[in-house]
Amino acid sequence: MTAALGVILDQSSNTQKFFGGGQVDNTAKNVANDENAHTDDITALTMSSDQQWAATGQVGSAPSAFVWNARTGEKRQRFKLNKGARGVNAIALSNDCTLVACVDLHDEHNVYVYDVASGALKMREKGDTNKIFDICFSAKPGDNSFGTAGSKHIKFWNPDTLKQEKGILGGKGEMTSYACIAYDNNGVAYTGGVNSQIYVWNGRDLSSTIKAH
Repeated sequence: MTAALGVILDQSSNTQKFFGGGQVDNTAKNVANDENAHTDDITALTMSSDQQWAATGQVGSAPSAFVWNARTGEKRQRFKLNKGARGVNAIALSNDCTLVACVDLHDEHNVYVYDVASGALKMREKGDTNKIFDICFSAKPGDNSFGTAGSKHIKFWNPDTLKQEKGILGGKGEMTSYACIAYDNNGVAYTGGVNSQIYVWNGRDLSSTIKAH
């Protein structure tokens, strides 16, 4: 990513394609037309496991997020967050690419889930007063649950039931902040702690830690 532009590099031919770019109206960023592409700095990026789709979010009072084809640069869907969101800090695609979830920079760090096909808002809930650094869907087939990781907390979410649950340490690890979260195809979540440990989660319960460094 570069500013408000997605760059697709074909390494074999050393050629580029783009998401966004082109001629724009001579107007301020906060009122520019963002129907088809970003109009301000991109602050969050993720890609589908098959590398076909990219999801990106930008900064701004009412920021936009997009899902676009990572091979052709063509827009698939646009999503518009609420005014006051300030920006998209983290974004994720579900395993089947039917849902996109993102976190804003509001004081309550709201969590949004959108339907990719229709662009409709499926869920909007308060995330946490502490900053959320990362968001990730389960990689287990048919499972649309996801987790958010951040400063002094981790939460697990189900967009179908609108249920959110805090992670439970159960004496198997110390409280810390988490810089990142990832899932395997069995639905097991892994978070990277700022204490240099990897936390392994079975559902909302911590099952073990790994000393990574």
